[in-house]
Amino acid sequence: MKQKTMQQIIPSNFIDKHKLEDFLSTTNDPSSFKVTRKLDKYHIQYFIVNGKPPRELSWEDVAMLKR
Repeated sequence: MKQKTMQQIIPSNFIDKHKLEDFLSTTNDPSSFKVTRKLDKYHIQYFIVNGKPPRELSWEDVAMLKR
């Protein structure tokens, strides 16, 4: 059962969606997040899967992905 926990909104400038999804899947279960792009922002929805809360994306992670 999935339970929505939170949503993050980050700017999409200079970050590829596939690179973002790959990074998130290394720190989370692939079914514990969903990335959608709306205009110039990515909306990341996080879900609790099997009682395990997902690891959220930090601003340090975003800065690393921009390189």
